Amino acid sequence: MTSFFQNSDSKPQTIRHSWSSLFGAIAAGLAFFLFFGIGAGLFFYGLVGNTSTPFDPNFILNYWIPASTFGFLGCLFLPSLLFGLAGWFGWSFPTLQQFRLPAPFFLLLLFVVAVLIGNQISRMSSGVALSLPIFHILAISLPVAFFLSLALRKTSQPFPQQRWMSFNLGMGLAPLLILIFESLAMIVFIIVFAFWIGNQPDLLKELEYLISQFRQTPPSSEAILKFLQPSLSQPGTITGIIVFTSIVIPMIEEAIKPLGVYFLHRKIQNELDGFILGALSGGGYALLESFLISSTNVDWTLTILSRSATAVIHIFTSALLGSAIARALLDKKRIQLFLTYLSCIFFHGVWNGLAIFYSLYSITDHISGIWQNSFLRNLANSAPLSIFFLFLYLTVALLFFRNSIRKHSGIMSL
Repeated sequence: MTSFFQNSDSKPQTIRHSWSSLFGAIAAGLAFFLFFGIGAGLFFYGLVGNTSTPFDPNFILNYWIPASTFGFLGCLFLPSLLFGLAGWFGWSFPTLQQFRLPAPFFLLLLFVVAVLIGNQISRMSSGVALSLPIFHILAISLPVAFFLSLALRKTSQPFPQQRWMSFNLGMGLAPLLILIFESLAMIVFIIVFAFWIGNQPDLLKELEYLISQFRQTPPSSEAILKFLQPSLSQPGTITGIIVFTSIVIPMIEEAIKPLGVYFLHRKIQNELDGFILGALSGGGYALLESFLISSTNVDWTLTILSRSATAVIHIFTSALLGSAIARALLDKKRIQLFLTYLSCIFFHGVWNGLAIFYSLYSITDHISGIWQNSFLRNLANSAPLSIFFLFLYLTVALLFFRNSIRKHSGIMSL
C-alpha cells in the first residue's frame, strides 16, 4: 500500500497529489473554523456581557464552559487538516504519526483528579471559578480517551490519518446526519402523539386549558411539569417514550455512528481494522454528545459523573458493528452483520430504556398510573444499579472482543 507520507531521509520523489486528502483537509478546516468560531464568539460574549453588573462568575461560566467546549472540539480537527495537507503537498508529520494514547490506568487516575479539583472549583464564587472550563474539558474527554485506549491497546498504528479521519467523522458528520434523521422521526412521533391526544377528550381539555393559561402567564418549568406528570404515569405515554428512545433512536444512531468505517472501507484489510475505525468513530460521537449535554456549571460534579459512563456504549457498539462491516466486506457475511446490528440496538436500547424509565419515575408522584404496580416501581428503583452492571459488562466485553478480534486478524495493516 502506498504511504501517505514521505520519510525525511528518503530520496526525492515525485509528489502525487491526493484529491481525497485535499477534500479531507478542506472539510476538517471548515469544521475547525466553525467550532472554533462559535467558541470564540461565546467566550467574548461572556467576557463583555458581565461588564455592566457586579462580577458574577456563574454568568461568565454559562458562556465560557460551552465556549471552551467548541474551541476544544475545533482543535481536534486540526490533525485531519494537517494530514490532508500532507497528503496533497507531500509533507511529513512524524510527531502526529507516532501519537499514542496513554495507558488506561493513567487516564483513569487523571480523570479522578480532574473531577475532584473541578468539584471544589465549581463550588467557589471567586475568580478562581473561571478555571472550571479547563477541568470540564478534562473530565468529559478523559473517559472517552480511557475507553478508546482500552480498544486500541496493543494494536499497531502505521496510518494515523485514517484514524483521525474516522474520529472526526464520528464527531462532525455523524451527529449532523443523526440529528436530521432523529428530527424526522420526532416529527412522525409528534404527529402520532397528536392523534392519540385527539382520542383522549379529558386530556385534550386539560391541554386546551393549559394553553389558555400560558397565553396569560409565561409558562414555568414547574407548571409544565405539573401538567405533564399525570400523563407521564400513563401506560400509553410511557410506552411511546420508551419505544422512541429505546428502539427508534438506537436504530438511527447505530446505523450512522460507524461513519468512518463506511468512508474508509477501501482501506480495510481485516476485521480488526473495522473494529478500531468503528471504535474511533463511536468515540468521536460520544465526545461531542457528552460535551453538548453537559456544558453547564449547574450540578457540575453530578453531571460529569452521569456522563462519564456513557462513552462505553457508543464506543463498544460502533466497534462491534465496525468489525461486522469488515467481515461483510471481506467474507460476505451479511447475515452476521444484520445480527450484530440488532445486538447493538439491543445494548443501546436497554441502556436508554433503563435511564429514561428511571427519569420518568423520578419526576412523577410514584403512586399513580403504572407506578401503582410494585414490580414496575422496583424496576425503576433498580435502574441505576442495572445501568452500572451493564456498564461493567460492556467494559469487559470491549476488552474481550478486542483481544478476540486481534488474535483472529493477526497483525493489523491499517
